[in-house]
Amino acid sequence: MAVRHGFTAGWRQPPRMPPDALPGGRPGAADRRKDGRELVWAHATSSARLAVLHELGQRLQTQRGDVDLLITVEQGRIPGLAALRDSDVARLVILDGDRLAPLERAAGRWPPDLCLWLGGHLMPNVIAAVAATRAPLVLLDVGEADLPERRRRWFIDHTRRKLATFDRVLTTSAGAAAAMRRLGVTDERITIMSRLRPSVLPPPCPETDLTAFTQALSSRPVWLAAHVKAEEFSAVIEAHLIALRLVHRLLLVILPERETDIETLRPMLAAANLRFAAWSDGPAIEDHKQVLIADGGAGTGLWYRAAPVAFLAGSLAPGMRGICPLEAAALGTAILHGPNVRDHQESYARFAAAGAARIVNDGLSLGSAIIQLTPPDQASELALAGWRVITESAEATDRLLDLVQETLDTGSVPHARA
Repeated sequence: MAVRHGFTAGWRQPPRMPPDALPGGRPGAADRRKDGRELVWAHATSSARLAVLHELGQRLQTQRGDVDLLITVEQGRIPGLAALRDSDVARLVILDGDRLAPLERAAGRWPPDLCLWLGGHLMPNVIAAVAATRAPLVLLDVGEADLPERRRRWFIDHTRRKLATFDRVLTTSAGAAAAMRRLGVTDERITIMSRLRPSVLPPPCPETDLTAFTQALSSRPVWLAAHVKAEEFSAVIEAHLIALRLVHRLLLVILPERETDIETLRPMLAAANLRFAAWSDGPAIEDHKQVLIADGGAGTGLWYRAAPVAFLAGSLAPGMRGICPLEAAALGTAILHGPNVRDHQESYARFAAAGAARIVNDGLSLGSAIIQLTPPDQASELALAGWRVITESAEATDRLLDLVQETLDTGSVPHARA
């Protein structure tokens, strides 16, 4: 088996140092292997791929337990990067362009056991340093849009050299595979695999809470407005008033984005002559109550399970960025949302293309959509389409997880299943 080096060895061979002399007290490679832990380094080139890697980290922790995941992203390439932080499942490192310093500080002389590069925009310095560790290196989730468009000979030769460092290349289409062959990647190194997309582990919900809420409903129809910002309260109230004209027993569950905004919400509901209660008052919901304020810490795991239709807020007004729709879809909820969802644009586009979500622009269109989706068969049609999207995403992540597990077990990259 080849001796593997840490990332620093990609550019310089530092003098030998005892493990206890390493910066920050990090153990050296031999000590880490003595611990039985493995290191997977992965680079993400988009928000969706970053989400896939976080899910991979969650599942590796659950199924393997002895794996450290180091994720790198390039500064400025992923929206909202400044707000991202390390998580329980991964260490996140932001690279300053094609410079090694942040990676060296994070991993130092720890040798990775597997290296993954998701997407295009290959950075030669980082890839050279990773290749020098002699760990298996996989390029995956590459579509035709990820490939370089320049036709100059020097640029093509440069791309060929970068691609030559990868043990396996997983493309998302036959067209991308053909382009890889033109760039010198041999057939035995290419596999066509469906595109990686974020899926989600559904949020938990105490069974006692769900049972109590279901019993309190007494077969009343219900819809959810989730993560509603204060600026959207008036539109949600307008929508509920419109829907109540035709669906008289309809209950709105409203989950404010911030619990401190509830004091703003209460007088607005009263001014609209809507009778309301709070979940923290107890699970009993009197039949004449028209709105339930979801306070008291009950999470979306309860409300997405209980409501067949959900408006995912934080999306109506200009400047808003939307919330992730994956949890709602995973729990079988039909999705409505506003036009401003830039932080999750790709996910919403997938749901729209599959007929799994509808867009609304104001209180009037939201109210009309609620009326249309109140019949159970209408809501279930959207929910089923959303579930199919989630299932497809999970299957692709399953194949990635299998590839990672087998590589860590054997030390070489298997041929991925198409």
